[in-house]
Amino acid sequence: MTRRLTIDGGGIGLHLPGLPPIRLEPGVLVTLFVLTLPLWRGLQGVRLEALAWIYPGLLLSLLAHELGHAWAGQRCGLLPQRILLQTDGGVAELSGTVSGRQELWITLAGPAANLALAALFLAALAVWPAPPPLQLPGFSRPLPAAPGAAPLVLAWLGWGNLLLGLANLLPAFPLDGGRLALLVLAPRLGPPRATRWVARSGLVLAALMGLGFLVSLAGGVPLWLPPGFGANLAALRAAKAGD
Repeated sequence: MTRRLTIDGGGIGLHLPGLPPIRLEPGVLVTLFVLTLPLWRGLQGVRLEALAWIYPGLLLSLLAHELGHAWAGQRCGLLPQRILLQTDGGVAELSGTVSGRQELWITLAGPAANLALAALFLAALAVWPAPPPLQLPGFSRPLPAAPGAAPLVLAWLGWGNLLLGLANLLPAFPLDGGRLALLVLAPRLGPPRATRWVARSGLVLAALMGLGFLVSLAGGVPLWLPPGFGANLAALRAAKAGD
């Protein structure tokens, strides 16, 4: 397969050898802008230099999450159809059927990819050498030098991947944790009742995340994490209608 890039009114399509088709919707770029808002202020100095790496790095982290699902699905016999990156995250579209144990493995593969990246970036941050002190005329002792953009990049990508991996394990729709909870609860409670439990958990978590976003926004460092209300309300209504 040859590399191919297509652009239309709804987003960008990318075809790369060995990977399923990737579609990037404009909404995900807005989400990443909100998440990196502290770095955009002033558009100068180290923050601007770091932003040039952090913004695409976070986008690639989202892609790595979905590629984890796609890779695990392919190993279990599924056919990856497409990876979609959108406002509220990403989706790996897979076709075929698997066992419950295989589905558990496929679901865990996405967060595992982010946790592996988090460990890599944070380990690099821990061993990153400190800049040598500056000896300026008129000062009797050396002054600490600016650390540069690299530690900031490693910190953002490390903690960002850690938050992305852990947030996706929360028991809520449409997160991986919601699917994991459903896989565990459905055999015991039945699918409709299990769906209601997960959806209610998701609504509580969505309220907490919304409150956390407002608090972080007031503090000047907006932090948005899933889940949202929409998917959990829809799942709860569908489960009640199916009773």
